Amino acid sequence: MIIAAFDPGLSGAVAICWCAKRPTWAVRDLPTMGLGKQIVLNGAGLAEYLRDNLVDHTVVERVHSFPGGGVAGMFRFGTAFGQILGVVQALGIPYELAEPAKWKRDMRLPGGAGKGEASRLRALELFPRLAGELARKRDHNRAEALLLARWWVEKHEREK
Repeated sequence: MIIAAFDPGLSGAVAICWCAKRPTWAVRDLPTMGLGKQIVLNGAGLAEYLRDNLVDHTVVERVHSFPGGGVAGMFRFGTAFGQILGVVQALGIPYELAEPAKWKRDMRLPGGAGKGEASRLRALELFPRLAGELARKRDHNRAEALLLARWWVEKHEREK
């Protein structure tokens, strides 16, 4: 099975796990493009990436609005979330939505201030070979995509 996990948003990321006896992991920022003065999710680029990697299942973090996000920012965030679901559905790839509180608790991630850095540090513990992809503090979105993928794999291993 090849799964993709999404940390949604324009600065979000997608992680892929080629699940076998020895899983292989990869992560990258979500593809974006300019549209006038705005940056938007590149749905065609995302579809190509998922097709090229033969993804057969996805898990997407179910996003919610958050305090201080602003109306325009929340609209862009929700639009990116919807585009991810639209691409996945158009490709016919099954998907699940994961509640942030649930998967983050299961992965032992703290809430509150500094949670992005905590996610990055936890991902570095679990994925030392991907240290180059997680080197910057702003790589917390990549970290969360990897951790979400790991959570999904572990959850489904327990259910077997």
